Amino acid sequence: MERMTGALPRPIDSQGNPVWSLAAMVFAALVVSAPFALMHAAQVGNSWGPVSLLYCVSLILCAVRLKTKSLAASTLVHSAYNFMLFSVMLVETGGFRHLEKM
Repeated sequence: MERMTGALPRPIDSQGNPVWSLAAMVFAALVVSAPFALMHAAQVGNSWGPVSLLYCVSLILCAVRLKTKSLAASTLVHSAYNFMLFSVMLVETGGFRHLEKM
């Protein structure tokens, strides 16, 4: 893009990565969270409440990724969240035998 517009390239940090503004990172998190939530929509019956919750979960995962600069950290948070959901579901349905209780 810099070549097309003649703009100066983005500044580089000590690890050789471009430095983005806070506004750009917040905008990216808001945009990326929508497909994340919609991708999981079928799993929650396309209900707006759970989809909105998944949007917020995605924002938290983005915040963890941006704060720690580690994909592993946000992957661990995602795994812990899923483990908590499945653990509660396991207990509440008697070992997945009574899913009608959901």
